Amino acid sequence: FSEPAYVALRQEMLGADRSHISKVTEEGVIRWVAGWGFSEAYTRGVVLRPGEGVAGRALAEGRPAMSEDILADPALRFSPEVRALVRAEGHRAFLAVPIFVGGQAFGVLAVARDRPHRFSQREVELLTRLANQAAIALENARLYEETQRRLRDTQALLEMAEIFNSTLDLKLLLKKVAQRTAQVLGIERCSIFFW
Repeated sequence: FSEPAYVALRQEMLGADRSHISKVTEEGVIRWVAGWGFSEAYTRGVVLRPGEGVAGRALAEGRPAMSEDILADPALRFSPEVRALVRAEGHRAFLAVPIFVGGQAFGVLAVARDRPHRFSQREVELLTRLANQAAIALENARLYEETQRRLRDTQALLEMAEIFNSTLDLKLLLKKVAQRTAQVLGIERCSIFFW
């Protein structure tokens, strides 16, 4: 997401003061990726587990989650460190929508307001549509990368076929195969042994 997209999102959400996208890491925690209106301390310091905070709840439940006032909401769980960061940041109302790519949880798209606020059904639906659009864009990027990887693999196989047909000298042939194999795999050395 670019900064202009966040500005538009903020305006569309009828005065949202901040917005961000967070991603589920390989460790299974939710980390801030990009956004608008949050301090650097907040973006580096807030790490949530599924179920923790509004964003973690949205991800764990697989549906939009919100809080009119995150600091006064008894249903929300936060670690003491995250609660301190939220309090220092100053946002109060929070709406988060999970993003799923290829059936897997990717992350969360969220908006925040600096004053308590009850998000309307229209606001929830709008953010959900934006999260769905983000999911489509992320899936397209994943498919593009997969296509590029398969293209590289196919090209490497064709090059190997050319090597096999280039000489009858077994020693030279094996040397070329080993060199190309190392290049394709991104390794420094490759050996071929006989027994």
